[in-house]
Amino acid sequence: MNLSNIRAQARTVRSQTRGIFLLFAAPTLVSILSILLSLNDNLRDSIPNLTFSQSIYLLISKNLFPTTIQFILTLLLLSASYTMMKVLRKTKDDVGFSDIGQLFTSKTFTPVFKTVLLKQLLIFLWNIPMFCGSLLAIFNAYKILSISEKIPAHTVVTAQSAAGQQILQYTPGMLLGSLLILVGLGITVPQYYAYSQAELILYDQLETDTYLGAFSAIRQSRKLMKGYKGKLFMLDLSFIGWNLLARMTYGVLNIMVLPYTATAYILFYEELKKEKAILNENNPQAGNSLS
Repeated sequence: MNLSNIRAQARTVRSQTRGIFLLFAAPTLVSILSILLSLNDNLRDSIPNLTFSQSIYLLISKNLFPTTIQFILTLLLLSASYTMMKVLRKTKDDVGFSDIGQLFTSKTFTPVFKTVLLKQLLIFLWNIPMFCGSLLAIFNAYKILSISEKIPAHTVVTAQSAAGQQILQYTPGMLLGSLLILVGLGITVPQYYAYSQAELILYDQLETDTYLGAFSAIRQSRKLMKGYKGKLFMLDLSFIGWNLLARMTYGVLNIMVLPYTATAYILFYEELKKEKAILNENNPQAGNSLS
């Protein structure tokens, strides 16, 4: 699997598909809203004055609405991706703004919604150590920052000083939180990539009338991605520059980035299926283990 070829094909498809930017207009607008919401953050002023339990409540409440927006963005991107799968498979030539609504009006919405929701729930469960670590690290880091800002300039802070004692009080919590974040990353990232193809597998299941439930798509994704998580990780890394530029423009550049990345991920899926099919032909025993 050549990732450079996948990216090149994605750019070609983006430039040759009429109406592709209109198709991704709604996801772009929602991504702008998501980024703007993430900028509305006054934690530095709030957390130092709260207890740990109050901080947990604040962090969770502040993330509920952005999480909902992110879920809507996921569905919109998925709807656009399903339309692009038709383009790549030569069953559709032109796309437009109206195509973004097909997922929300057709009979596919319920299984898609269930699969996306289940996938997000499973990733959240795997993500619990990192989530707890983030709460600990953020709470203690802001407490330490608040103490540091109150120390007069040119003051030498020692372990015996009052400020030093206060800082030491919150240091173990911050270190424990950082450790939990690292452990959580080690647990969550492989699962994230293992589940990554579930929605595209679901598309094929719905097209061939072989849908057996949300768990079926997720299990097939795990099998399909065996040995290819690193490849998809490298593809994600290659988009870091584009994603940073999109972030710097508050999501406006996503009108160019989202069609590119979404098409590349579909092409990755198509190449992955081909390689797995060849592998299964050459090694029937491996094919049986994937069925």
